[in-house]
Amino acid sequence: MKAQERSIAGKSLPTAYRRLQPLPVHRLDQYTSGVFCIAMNPTSRHHLIEQLKAHSMQREYVAFVAGRPGKATGTWRQWLELSRDELRQQVLSDSQGADRGPEAREAITHYEVLAEYPLAGGNGFVSKLRLRLETGRKHQIRVQAAHAGLPLIGDRTYNPACRRPERIRPPLDFPRQALHAELLTLEHPDQPGRRLSWTAEFPRDLRQLESALRAMAKPGGKE
Repeated sequence: MKAQERSIAGKSLPTAYRRLQPLPVHRLDQYTSGVFCIAMNPTSRHHLIEQLKAHSMQREYVAFVAGRPGKATGTWRQWLELSRDELRQQVLSDSQGADRGPEAREAITHYEVLAEYPLAGGNGFVSKLRLRLETGRKHQIRVQAAHAGLPLIGDRTYNPACRRPERIRPPLDFPRQALHAELLTLEHPDQPGRRLSWTAEFPRDLRQLESALRAMAKPGGKE
């Protein structure tokens, strides 16, 4: 929408809505698609953040990763430490996590394998995972997946194949981390006991990625 059109749309809103100031409750990593939560007043934001702390807000993601998990379902549980420039997470051992004090934050992610796609030319597999966050640390899914040997397709920070020289292309190229926030479920901040859910469909690039993976997985699929 153009700036002029946004201005016109804003003036068409009722006066009460024009005074609302959207307040983020949590965040999505840059280039991650999907649904996230915004509160419209400080009281609601506080209530929603308390749900995050109590792990009662449900957030589910879908990711495409390089490789195949050893089990169809499982849990990743590690201690993470954010770099000083806050651009990258590091996975710590249990002993390091205990020594770091408040700088180390526990991260818990539950995963389920939805599909596995063999790559053309025998260049490995891509797995489609559903991931449910129990905690919400920066880059949590991305760094834990990489630590498990399952880096996200297209992840320029944690997937080693995406950091190779330009002349060496990974077996499957994708312009961003293949991560999508699919489901958000929470309690209405003004109506205790009423739970609401929102689902975000795949954007076009992820639909195209999955179509390409399915085509390669078929006998005689394109290479």
